[in-house]
Amino acid sequence: MIKAIKLNSKILILLFCLVYSYQAYCCSMFKISQKGKTIVGNNEDYWNPNTSIWFENGKKAKYSVVYVGFDDLRPQGGINQAGLVFDGFAMPYLAIRDT
Repeated sequence: MIKAIKLNSKILILLFCLVYSYQAYCCSMFKISQKGKTIVGNNEDYWNPNTSIWFENGKKAKYSVVYVGFDDLRPQGGINQAGLVFDGFAMPYLAIRDT
């Protein structure tokens, strides 16, 4: 029963994302863990179409890493060979209202 609810929730969220036509300038990321395995996805789909993926070899007790970002080569996200993942998310400034 709970698995069916989770599956139905995921399908509804996916359909909402596909149907809703609001244009957003943002990056997206997902993480799915199941049966002891984790899959992470990341893309950089902001206003700059010149996205890049680059690799850096580890040196002396440091892990190798793959980065994703833009043509300025400032990492927006990445994963090292041990599986540590990072990504940055941002949005326009929104003032906080005291209610």
